[in-house]
Amino acid sequence: MDRNATAGPKRPSRRRPAEILTADEVLALIRACSPTAPTGVRNRALIAVLWRSGLRVGEALALELRDVDLVAATLRVRHGKGDKSRTVGLDEQTAALIARWLDHRRALRPGARAPALCTVAGATIKTGHAGERHPRRARSTIGRWETGAREGSSSYASRRESRSTASSRRARTA
Repeated sequence: MDRNATAGPKRPSRRRPAEILTADEVLALIRACSPTAPTGVRNRALIAVLWRSGLRVGEALALELRDVDLVAATLRVRHGKGDKSRTVGLDEQTAALIARWLDHRRALRPGARAPALCTVAGATIKTGHAGERHPRRARSTIGRWETGAREGSSSYASRRESRSTASSRRARTA
């Protein structure tokens, strides 16, 4: 007997729509990272890469030094979605943040095999630590930001705003 025939109907997915960060929110995240501590400098570069280039977390964390070309202002993703490779461009600010991190990284001497965006010990950053949902938020924000779409135009954003307004109202009356 076929297992799928007895499994019953498939349950609906509980996946929620991506929460989209505004440009100001992403910039606040970047500013919240230390501008001097190695981990803060790395996190600034990582957030900027995710936001401005649209890379997925796993793609950004898998970048090797040979994938980063600051002269041409590009990143080479070797194993993207569907195991496809692609090259993405960098803006000046993101390239500057990456260059700053690479200076710190050189001083840390993480080893030749360490990824470009590694821990201070030279290990690979686990995707759970990088926040799996943030790149999707950043990619969505970039798309809306670059096309000039009005913030809050999605039904999810308006529902979120409604909940936020309702909870603020309850807090004021309590």
